Amino acid sequence: MMFQSLSSLNLLPLNLTVNMTLRSQRSQLTEIVTQILQAYQHNRKHLGKQNSMT
Repeated sequence: MMFQSLSSLNLLPLNLTVNMTLRSQRSQLTEIVTQILQAYQHNRKHLGKQNSMT
């Protein structure tokens, strides 16, 4: 394998930065998804009220 020829110590900082970037992006994604879900639920309630009135 190619990775065995590379020093694992050289890869460590890269792995750390990649992990941290992924972690921050993942938390941003979960925030966005929860906001979308909340808006969707809010709209569904609103639409449900409109539908029941007609």
